[in-house]
Amino acid sequence: MAVAERIEHPMIDQAMAYHEMRDELESQFFNRWVIIHETQLIGDFGSYDEAKAAVEAQGLPLLHCYIRQVGVEPPIILSYGR
Repeated sequence: MAVAERIEHPMIDQAMAYHEMRDELESQFFNRWVIIHETQLIGDFGSYDEAKAAVEAQGLPLLHCYIRQVGVEPPIILSYGR
């Protein structure tokens, strides 16, 4: 089994779509939460909870939607101990 076959998942496509749109999203929606579904921007929201509620209200599968705060990088954990 090839590596690409083992890691195929719809979320990978959504994350790649976000990164392709990143410059435009950062210029229009900086610090807002966006939803990417089927490689399309669904909308922008003021909080994660609002974005998640919009996904549920539209009946989209949450596990196939990429919800991300634009322009904010996830924290990098350097150590789990002292």
